[in-house]
Amino acid sequence: MRNALPLLFATLLLTGPLSAQDKDFEPGLVAEYFAMAGGLGGFPKLDAAQKPTLVRIDKAVDFADVTGDFYGARMIDNFYARWTGVLRVEKPGKIAFYTESDDGSRLLIDGKMVVDNGGVHSMSEKGGPADLTAGDHEVKIEFFQGGGEAGVRVSWQPPGGKKEAIPAKAFFHKKGADQIAWDEAGWKKRAKGATAGGPGKRGAGKFAEMDHGPFAAGTIDAAWGGKGNWANKGIAIKLDAEKQAHVCFDPEQMRMSSAWTGGGVGWPAGRDGLEGQPFADGNILWGTKKASLGFSKDGDWKDPRGKVPYGPLPRDWAHWNGLYRHGESTVLSYTVGAAEILELPAYDAKSDTFSRTFNAAKAAGPLSMLVAEKDGATATMDGNLALLDSGETVVAVAAAGAALQTGMNRIEAVLPSGKSALYLWAGLKADLAKFRAAVKSASAPADLAPLTKGGPGRNTAVTTTGTLGKEPGAFQLDVLTVPYENPSKSYMRLTGVDFFKDGRRAAVCTMDGDVWIVDGLDDGLEKLTWKRHASGLFQTLGLRIVDDMVHVLGRDQITKLHDLNGDGEADFYENFNNDCGVTPAYHEFAHDLQTDSQGNFYYLKGSNLGGAVVPYHGSLIKVAKDGKSSEVWTTGFRAPNGMSVGPGDILTTSDNQGNWTPSTPINYITKQGQFCGFLPCSHQTPAPKERPNPLCWIPYDQDNSGGGQLWATTTKWGPFNGELFHLSYGKCVLFHVLREQVGDVMQGGVVKFPFKFISGSMRGRFNPADGQMYFVGMRGWQTDGARDGCFQRVRCTGKPMNMPLRAKADATSIAITFTDKLDAETAGSADSYTATWANIRWTGDYGSPEFWVSEPNKKGKEPLPVKSAELSADGMTVTLKFEALKPVHELVIRYKIRGADGSPINQELDYTINKLP
Repeated sequence: MRNALPLLFATLLLTGPLSAQDKDFEPGLVAEYFAMAGGLGGFPKLDAAQKPTLVRIDKAVDFADVTGDFYGARMIDNFYARWTGVLRVEKPGKIAFYTESDDGSRLLIDGKMVVDNGGVHSMSEKGGPADLTAGDHEVKIEFFQGGGEAGVRVSWQPPGGKKEAIPAKAFFHKKGADQIAWDEAGWKKRAKGATAGGPGKRGAGKFAEMDHGPFAAGTIDAAWGGKGNWANKGIAIKLDAEKQAHVCFDPEQMRMSSAWTGGGVGWPAGRDGLEGQPFADGNILWGTKKASLGFSKDGDWKDPRGKVPYGPLPRDWAHWNGLYRHGESTVLSYTVGAAEILELPAYDAKSDTFSRTFNAAKAAGPLSMLVAEKDGATATMDGNLALLDSGETVVAVAAAGAALQTGMNRIEAVLPSGKSALYLWAGLKADLAKFRAAVKSASAPADLAPLTKGGPGRNTAVTTTGTLGKEPGAFQLDVLTVPYENPSKSYMRLTGVDFFKDGRRAAVCTMDGDVWIVDGLDDGLEKLTWKRHASGLFQTLGLRIVDDMVHVLGRDQITKLHDLNGDGEADFYENFNNDCGVTPAYHEFAHDLQTDSQGNFYYLKGSNLGGAVVPYHGSLIKVAKDGKSSEVWTTGFRAPNGMSVGPGDILTTSDNQGNWTPSTPINYITKQGQFCGFLPCSHQTPAPKERPNPLCWIPYDQDNSGGGQLWATTTKWGPFNGELFHLSYGKCVLFHVLREQVGDVMQGGVVKFPFKFISGSMRGRFNPADGQMYFVGMRGWQTDGARDGCFQRVRCTGKPMNMPLRAKADATSIAITFTDKLDAETAGSADSYTATWANIRWTGDYGSPEFWVSEPNKKGKEPLPVKSAELSADGMTVTLKFEALKPVHELVIRYKIRGADGSPINQELDYTINKLP
């Protein structure tokens, strides 16, 4: 008999009593976890005597992909798990089962293999059917993890039901089945980690281990007065590495939201650090409330933003300019009214005293500032100290060159023009003498201007060697090797790219807030030099270089990076535009960054997957060339991971399947105010009753998670010059986008290129120097990507492309024009082609099944016979004849033909017909 498990892993019981038939069973599956030695590359063969490292009851097998400790099992890499018990089926019939996992998984029912999803891979799903009777069936689920992220989810779709993770109510185990000898002593010696989850659960992956620099931006739970004291665009500033002294500054409300020691920044654990928000992870010493403003306006402390307290304060109240990095010091720059303020936060480890040094210029008069507040505390003056007295403990504030005053549970300061400083300390009232002595010996407030001229660098360059592709045919795929191992331990999930004027250098950004400059982009890629240019930014997902200045998009703002002393590292992080509001909802990423012919910027603000809370939720945002204003351009986006600006300033976007997004669209935006489908973020009254048709719908099996688009702007790409392309984050592939205009309606389709990228492709650019396509990508959720991130080049060789260039549909046919001449025998034969068509439905459900065109309620792809195929006299256009065509969401044409050069052409054209001529 084994000992009882710790409380954390106690049996996970369902609510409600078991029925009479369950007298021999208990809820959940018996889970056995085995720590394995070496690089685990498949399901292990266990020795019969091998004990599990851990045995517990898991209520279901529904574990999202995480880095670090696997849901409290104290295992990260090289482990195997199996779950055994009973699957209870309520209704007989054919059930579709699925396992989605990273790495391998498999499902056996009644001893028979139903799903085999083995192998080393990222989070990938496979399925299989089983015809089951009502009642109990023996079930075994196996999973192994070799390295990197880990996740496994087992789902089903019962007859007439929806696809879902198999619920806990369907799993049982026989009483006593969990009484298995396991290595409890060895398990207890294993390092503790955190389970996946939201705020308050610390992550243990690369995102948490990396050096984020002297500061890190995010929606930070400052935790003063309890959890949920959000600084929505918070900046956690490291003041002392040894004691992990930090402050969190809120540049929207212009307040110091909290200060702490002993723990640094806690990073969330869910979805490889992307789900949840960072938090102050230490001994919280002092701070201000969530609803408070840092400065008053003419004595008014009421938040002028009203019922939607997101986004910056009005510029005439306060405005965030940005921050200067000088070595390990961070200088804040902002205005309050007409006053221009520089602020340096610091910490003295000997006396445990925090300081805030101010240089104020152009102030029309004294500035009233909130310093600290605490519910339940008594605010008093004690000589030259202002105190928040809580009994035995106290928060104490002293000032140099500024005046202090107390109010209800709060301490305020009046800052003059010129130099001043505040000193803050928290501890036992009996130890106040220590603080008084520290204040007495403090230096006079410093001149901060020298810290704004450029400071010492922090980062060491890393060199890699690229690899040239050797693919036959028109395109070769080169790899610009990413330095996954680097001195700052940066997590190299690349999310944006652009080029400097010389074409030899590019800037790339990462999901975790870095910007790197890559030098050596030449034909051979023999020496690529990578140097970290900036760090600590807030989930940067877009980058644009304008006049050789890097502009990078985070969730909080567009930041313009200035290298003031020419050492290759940014010294001033300028707030170019921060109009967009941010809430703690993890999914509302800000995507991509583009400019039009007039120099205006565009980016996409994701939704929180529900109704809009801030005015920019689920919208495409246009920002003026000077960054001083912005506006909503179009609405109705769910999770729009990418866009483009093309000829004539045409805008395109994509979106990701989900509620009100039946599949991946490519939206072709020709006017302001165009609605793009996600109803909860329509920002229209009354709400739209229909979804305008996109340029095309990409079938889910071709692109489960769209990335960005880009336009070819080079003659190096021959017939594709001036054409549109789409990147698939989920499938790691590239599509050419065909466009057809019928009257005032646009429609088209996509054809996939014949190669796969090593990570989820997101952002692409054509290099003006060599005329080739470059792109970056990452993995983090729902992608086939094998590497953390990638930087690759698609190089056109000039050989025949043998791909569709355009198409034109009418009532009975579709004419497909290719880039090159085709083989007359195969291209002109109807036997070389097969076709199906289907419609999808715009509803609030997650995605949409496909439905027959002739029988609208019948699910699946409907066969569409090809009556004939005719090749044009010039050998470049094939006209396929059908009985009849009509507007349809997904017309899928597959073909196996040859080019005139004899090259095999095995492709799929996915086309949307919105209107027939």
